[in-house]
Amino acid sequence: MFDELRDSVVGAVGSPAVLTDARLVDVMVGLHRLEAVVAERTLALMAELGVRRNAEVTVGLPSGCWSSCGEELAESEVSAALTMGRAFAGIQIAFGLSLRERLPRVREALAAGELDVYRARLIDSETRNVDDEHLAAVESEVLARVRAAAAGGGVGLTGRRLANAVRRAVVQVDPAGVRARRVRAKRERFVGTSPCEDAMVTLIGKLTADDGRILEGRLREVANTVCPRDPRTFEQRKADALMVLISGNSQLPCVCGRVDCTQPAADAAPVARKALVHVLVRESTLCGEDEEPGYLDGYGVIDADHARDLAKGAVVKPVKVPATADPAGRAGESSEPATDPPGRSAADQKRTQSAATQPGRQAAGASPEPELESEPELDGDSEAASDADYGAAADAVPDSAPDTAAPPPDSALRYRPEATLDTWMRIVFGTCAWPHCDVPAWDCDLDHRIPFDHNNPAAGGPTTEANLTPYCRRHHRMKHTGHWRQHRRPDGDVDYTAPTGHTYRQPGGGAFNLLDIDPGGMNTGGNERGPVEDADGVGDTGPEDGHLRRRHRTRAQNRAARIHTERRLNRQRIDDATARREDHLRIMFGHSGKAAGEDNDEHHEDGEDEQCPY
Repeated sequence: MFDELRDSVVGAVGSPAVLTDARLVDVMVGLHRLEAVVAERTLALMAELGVRRNAEVTVGLPSGCWSSCGEELAESEVSAALTMGRAFAGIQIAFGLSLRERLPRVREALAAGELDVYRARLIDSETRNVDDEHLAAVESEVLARVRAAAAGGGVGLTGRRLANAVRRAVVQVDPAGVRARRVRAKRERFVGTSPCEDAMVTLIGKLTADDGRILEGRLREVANTVCPRDPRTFEQRKADALMVLISGNSQLPCVCGRVDCTQPAADAAPVARKALVHVLVRESTLCGEDEEPGYLDGYGVIDADHARDLAKGAVVKPVKVPATADPAGRAGESSEPATDPPGRSAADQKRTQSAATQPGRQAAGASPEPELESEPELDGDSEAASDADYGAAADAVPDSAPDTAAPPPDSALRYRPEATLDTWMRIVFGTCAWPHCDVPAWDCDLDHRIPFDHNNPAAGGPTTEANLTPYCRRHHRMKHTGHWRQHRRPDGDVDYTAPTGHTYRQPGGGAFNLLDIDPGGMNTGGNERGPVEDADGVGDTGPEDGHLRRRHRTRAQNRAARIHTERRLNRQRIDDATARREDHLRIMFGHSGKAAGEDNDEHHEDGEDEQCPY
């Protein structure tokens, strides 16, 4: 069978050397989809073997028989047949059983080549703690988002974007369960080191999402205190920055070795206090009127209680639409008809707010200092960009110019965007705009698609929403090589055309899209509108600004749902503890009535001594 399948595939593909660039990509895509089909069949066979071995062991065994369980029998056969370790064989069998019993729709999508194994496994991992009663709804919602994103030439969802889509669906159907699992997971936080080769150690740990973002922000901040000529990579500087912070300092010593080093003296170095954490959440959620999720910059979807916890003591301000932005999503430079981006609900017009997690730090919508970058600024239209940095950047062909029929505001004629526009762009995109890049937008450069004209700003390349795109440093460079072309559509989606001519559509919307918020329902106004502090210190611009809220359940219903879920979890914990005690007693006082350890001749991997009847 293998020889026939192999010969048919090799014969259909042919030699890669004779294929054109475009044909190489087409065949690669086809084979990748075929891998998913083959993987689904392989996992289905593993699952069937596991079911059969479980049935054989469960039926007809005498009481007290000392035998391997069905999972162990299946693992041993799969491990031997496929030349893989026992543990990995068990993981594969469990994944196959999950697709068969818990996620039948995901299995069908895998069998059709719509999902690859990585994405199917990610969905399985993110839904592992979802109750069976909610699982079908989550599965349907996630696959609908995956298929919608891939429709019409879209790039689909993967990585953090797919994980966020799953979390969004889970929060929608089981918010109380999400809260209970988050509280339980927080108890598992830790930090440690593990020795590795070449006199190094690996730093391992598990922190809350907001603490992780704070740590990342501080490391970036300290890593950027050196002069531009420091020879270390950004990742190396971040590692050194950790030790600097541990020692109680706030400046990383520069190692450029130059007598004209521009690093300020340690006692003169300012300690920046930027918005290290940003949270986007509806005002109605902050007030406890609904359980709509929030969005944590650099992490993704969080449940409503988590968002409210982070907002306590934080700087909370309304998200403002800059005067140069079109909240309805009209980019202006395309003559193509506008279409609704996948997953965006035009009916949902909601007021949003953004919160930083610590007092005294700037919130989104405030006026923070410019973001520190990992390297000297390399905007392709900047005077600081050098030929060595960009190579053929000067020859890159820009997109067609945005519509400039109306005179641009004064802020559009300045190179750096105003704080309101800066914040808006990072919320609108959420991450780096390049397909499948998950670098948080707040860690990205804001690139002028049409280069800014420093000599004559009115000549083109305005600093407006339609002309700015966030890119991480890697993809910022990639954009300016001129090998790829970008075209921003009227609906906010961005088309990326590869050197082979293949076009990949990256859906726009960012956090707004993920939270089903229509920015078209928000008012413009730039920096003119400041927040009005209410009695609780939460920014509020009043009902005249058109706060449109959606209430799914009453407060009493939300509270009842949380109580019901937590009681169920408490009962489960009690039942589990009782079962463990009974197992312990059964082991300690087995069939011979002797205490454990008197006749034992083997110590098992799970740390428990079983009494051998032989």
